Amino acid sequence: MESFVSYSKRLLNRMPRSKAETSSLPESSYSLGSSWVLDHITVEAPPGRPQAASNRFLPESFVSYLILFAAASTAAVTYGSAPVMAILLCSAIGLGAEAAFLSWRYGKVPAVREKRAMTESMKQLELEIAELGSELNELNAIKLSYMQVEEDTINDYVHRLGEAENRERQETEAVEKELRLRLGGLHGERQIIDKEEKTELSSILAAFQKAWLEEQLTKHRISQDKIPDIDDEMKRRLRAGGIRTPADFLDITINQSYGRKQIEKVYLILKNGGSVHVGMSRSQAKALIDWKRKIERRYRTKLPAALPRSEVSAVALRFKGRKTKVNDEEQMVKSEAQAKAAAIKQSYRPELEILTKEAEAARNRLDHELLGLDSKIDERNHQHTAKLREYQHLIKQKEAYGDDHFVTFLKRVFLFRA
Repeated sequence: MESFVSYSKRLLNRMPRSKAETSSLPESSYSLGSSWVLDHITVEAPPGRPQAASNRFLPESFVSYLILFAAASTAAVTYGSAPVMAILLCSAIGLGAEAAFLSWRYGKVPAVREKRAMTESMKQLELEIAELGSELNELNAIKLSYMQVEEDTINDYVHRLGEAENRERQETEAVEKELRLRLGGLHGERQIIDKEEKTELSSILAAFQKAWLEEQLTKHRISQDKIPDIDDEMKRRLRAGGIRTPADFLDITINQSYGRKQIEKVYLILKNGGSVHVGMSRSQAKALIDWKRKIERRYRTKLPAALPRSEVSAVALRFKGRKTKVNDEEQMVKSEAQAKAAAIKQSYRPELEILTKEAEAARNRLDHELLGLDSKIDERNHQHTAKLREYQHLIKQKEAYGDDHFVTFLKRVFLFRA
């Protein structure tokens, strides 16, 4: 026992003293007024660093050496008198007790407890971060799947809507095509009527101009006008043949007969298609026809350019019935086409309205669901980011403790290293 006490004293003498003990001076060396202050001053370790290892682990060192000393003493006492197995067993018991004691004391070190608490917190954060990541992935997958389903639904509505509009357009175009064909036929019929009316007006105008010209020609008497080569005898013959004015004959023709002697006979062609021979010579015939043409040229520049209004109205009245019939038929065709187009539009309206409403409802539903999913995703992202920041902060705190592991603890216990 005395040897154990002496060993403990030597062990305590080997331990280094603290700076407060080695650097402090005797109280008597200070002035009387300040000596009482020094009694309350202690030297503290720098901030963020533990105190000297010799002060912190002194009990552990003492107990550890005591256990080792007891085990060694037991083995030495029993050496030679006890079996080898007993010695080994005592040594194993001593080492086990030492290991258990150091492990228990290592777990009680504040830095170790804090690091273990940080480790547990980090593990818990890793689980939460993993769960949040998994939840984010699941939410994104749900969002993509829902978007795909709803977009397929919307595309189906849009496709069906386009098909319905296409069918409506085709049926409407068929009605319009039939309308154009029927209107084209009526337009052709109207052109025929207009052409006939124009032709009739032209014919009536020509007859009116001819009658007017004949009326002007009747004002000139052959017997009163001076005509070259036409003497009074020839005028008498013409009057006897019923030709008194330029209007009484249309033209002059000369017939020649060949025999022993060439004979020429001049005939005046009458308005009724007949002819008359008055014994005129070729020169007289030419003089008479030139006189008539001269008078005609004088009045042709004064021919009336249009029919009287009464004549035009009479012609228009004769064609009015046919034109009215064509116009009425055209209006009827247009009305029928409009009714068919309206019926087609009315027949497709319910389907188009339903498809439009369903497509709009699908779009609104998609927007609403995406808004909710995006809100959840944003919330999970914020939580995930906060957990990551907390995890990074714990990593930095854990790194600040340095190399505080079990081997370092053993060195500080047995070798008194800081």
